Amino acid sequence: AARRERAAVRPGGPGGAALVTAALDDWQASWDLPQVIGRRVVQARLLGPAGDVLATRELPVVLDDSPPDGVAFRDPPKLAKRGQPLALRATAADPESGISELSFFLGGLTDGKPPANAVFVPGVRSAADPTTWAVSLPLPPAARGPTAVSVRAANGAGLTAYATTSVDLVD
Repeated sequence: AARRERAAVRPGGPGGAALVTAALDDWQASWDLPQVIGRRVVQARLLGPAGDVLATRELPVVLDDSPPDGVAFRDPPKLAKRGQPLALRATAADPESGISELSFFLGGLTDGKPPANAVFVPGVRSAADPTTWAVSLPLPPAARGPTAVSVRAANGAGLTAYATTSVDLVD
């Protein structure tokens, strides 16, 4: 992108002095980096006219273009008492940017998307196994019979993947 520079001189300073205003807008840059993935640091340096470094800034970034892998429930129960919280565990992996969250909800996917009224309940990462997340999912008292339950895994880049299972809610 092109650099935009502005300068203005106007009267009106103390004692009739000229006021000088200068601005240099931020540069915008984009890079095509298909082979660079994972957590990285972007460094910007401001150079003076002689090439000396006037300032340096670093920004951590995550480069990942793939959703989480292996999203699955771990030993989900086949039956559960309706109206009682449902204990679930699930797992997911993402070697490029890591897993940032697993959230559980009632219902399945339609065209790859959760129901519009889905209530996401965040899971808790296991201290013993950081690839496993657990939740106590509230169940509505009126729900009965086979019920779809899903989990959404999000990676460090915000990409998501899902898994769905069915639990039969009984009295």
